[in-house]
Amino acid sequence: MEFEAVIAKHLDAKHVRITHIQQEYEMKIKGLMPATVRQELEDTISSMKSQVTFLQKRASVLQEELDTYRNRRWVYHFTSSLTLPF
Repeated sequence: MEFEAVIAKHLDAKHVRITHIQQEYEMKIKGLMPATVRQELEDTISSMKSQVTFLQKRASVLQEELDTYRNRRWVYHFTSSLTLPF
């Protein structure tokens, strides 16, 4: 499994968990706590979602860099194994 796929799977699992936690929070606690605490929790959830998005983009960039590196190594290996006719 490629690096990007592993990271994406991990981040998707985190996103599902965050969503599940948010739904549980809304079902159990909404209305039972002060508005300031509720807002703080909602801000935390929003921040975590932003972090997931950032990490997904970062994983994509890292995968592109890895692919580029692998392609360069392959081209170098291929060209260095060629023998010139002169």
